[in-house]
Amino acid sequence: MKNTLKNIFVSISIIFLVLTLSYTLIYKSYRIELIKIFQENSDLYISENTISPKENHINLNNSIIYMLNTYINLFIISACIGTLIGLFRSVKELSIVKYILFFIFGYLLYSIIWTEFVVIINKFVGNTHFDRFDLFMSVALIISVSFILIYITIVAGIIFYNKHQVKELNENLKQPKPIKNSFWKKFHLKKILIFILIIAVFVFVFVIGRKTVILINYSKKMNELSNCENYYYKETRTSSNYSSSSERWRKDGIILYKTDKLINYFDLNNKEGFAYYLKDNTVSKFSGEDFNSSISHNSNIVFTNQFFYDTTVTFWRTFFLSFNVSIDEDIYNGTKCYVIKYGLSQLYLDKNTYLPLQKVYQDNLGNKDIENYYYEFGNVTDSDVSKPISE
Repeated sequence: MKNTLKNIFVSISIIFLVLTLSYTLIYKSYRIELIKIFQENSDLYISENTISPKENHINLNNSIIYMLNTYINLFIISACIGTLIGLFRSVKELSIVKYILFFIFGYLLYSIIWTEFVVIINKFVGNTHFDRFDLFMSVALIISVSFILIYITIVAGIIFYNKHQVKELNENLKQPKPIKNSFWKKFHLKKILIFILIIAVFVFVFVIGRKTVILINYSKKMNELSNCENYYYKETRTSSNYSSSSERWRKDGIILYKTDKLINYFDLNNKEGFAYYLKDNTVSKFSGEDFNSSISHNSNIVFTNQFFYDTTVTFWRTFFLSFNVSIDEDIYNGTKCYVIKYGLSQLYLDKNTYLPLQKVYQDNLGNKDIENYYYEFGNVTDSDVSKPISE
């Protein structure tokens, strides 16, 4: 028992050290990325509200509490993993620790299989808006009870088998004869657990790595197109209550934005522009800060990362995002797409170009909002971006 407790304590200490050091280095890199984002996209974070010293002090303390909670969570994770590793290091062929490990790893594997089975059923019946954790919780009682019954049955079978083997061995000792090596004598628990762990790590790295690469390629595409000087873009939006559409043309620093209610015209070369309201044929000119504010809301929104609302390509925040999204593949209008599911939203990306083609939002009540996107590059002419009215 002392040796087991010692192994557990050492394992927890090492895991906690590795996790805290890794978190500190990663969090530092992540914060450096945020500084880069603020520097490159300062217009996206302008706020007219000033923060009082009291609010600033509260925010600072909340940040410290958040950091401390993170390290507490890291310790809890370290305790769980370290305990498993400590038990793993202390396991003996006939010890109770072996059966504890069998129960823990068996339950985890059984839960994953059950949850994925429920996921398949939900997809089969057409329900694509779900959370795996919620699905697991919905069947957690069934999983737990059924696994315990199965585990008790297996353990009882092992005990019965071992007793039979002991009885057979005693008979052989009385009357010696060749004894065949049984499966259980060749069975090496540590090798099997190590193999399962390696497979689990490989699958985890592959899944997270794949999602991170896809999301980074999407960020790179948005960053590349943010400087595009000749494009046409159309967005149509439909829901159960209404439908709308908007169009944008851009060529050589001239931007024309049109909806069924207004037309916005921007000349980036001369920093002049105006809004022409179709209902009453009135004009509102943009100048100075109004121009900068209006242009940031009317042009850059076309090619921005829809998860971060900027065009900066970063690794760590994309890596963290990959834990919160699922990425499948589907066909939209004959085009092979990545389907990125985030919360209640689904974003369809062209697999070849990484351009968004459709975004679907469906709330828990079944209300659906669909946005479709269409692009043309290099086809905009001077007449397309000519002034809609003469001044």
